[in-house]
Amino acid sequence: MKKITIILSAILIAMISYSQEWIEFTTAETAEPVYEVISSDSLLVKLDVIVPGMYNTEIDTFNRMEIPGQIRLNSVGFPELPFISYLAAIPNCEDVLLEIIPLDSVVYTGVNIYPAPELIEVTAPGGYTYLEEQFAYNETVYQTNTEY
Repeated sequence: MKKITIILSAILIAMISYSQEWIEFTTAETAEPVYEVISSDSLLVKLDVIVPGMYNTEIDTFNRMEIPGQIRLNSVGFPELPFISYLAAIPNCEDVLLEIIPLDSVVYTGVNIYPAPELIEVTAPGGYTYLEEQFAYNETVYQTNTEY
């Protein structure tokens, strides 16, 4: 009985320490970014991209950020930053001017972004394989005081 209590306590502590927190940027009906084409012609495509927020999971001294429906940078040991991608068709022409104008932004300080883990192939009993995350930390990158 004592052994079961200790195991349940450890599971509860792990669940509390790795709980996700929703950081809201704007009120929306969906958690995933919303893309809306405002106008489009042969010279200009104008988009409105709304990012309602992101999830933050604290792991030890790091913060693992996730924007629902989006991917994160995956260079092993480097900050695992979430980013938004959108594919837009560009007409076949001689030159294209791409201009991205953020209309709003949020700055967070004192956040230590979780490093992208290394994925290790593991063979389980029964012969099937799966990928397991292994913590990887590039100390040189994290000691450099520059934007990434």
